[in-house]
Amino acid sequence: MTPAGEMREALRAGRLAAQEKRSPANPYNGTGATARERVLTRMWRTGYSAGNLARVDPAG
Repeated sequence: MTPAGEMREALRAGRLAAQEKRSPANPYNGTGATARERVLTRMWRTGYSAGNLARVDPAG
């Protein structure tokens, strides 16, 4: 999968988790050693925030 595809998938997965009212436990490591892991963390949180009626800080 391309990096852009991974980012879209992380965004979609976060949004789906929020819509299904699942825990905001992010499957990615925001303090990971690679930029890839940190970006995917941010994309998942952004998706979760977009899919959740309650506000969740995407930087948190």
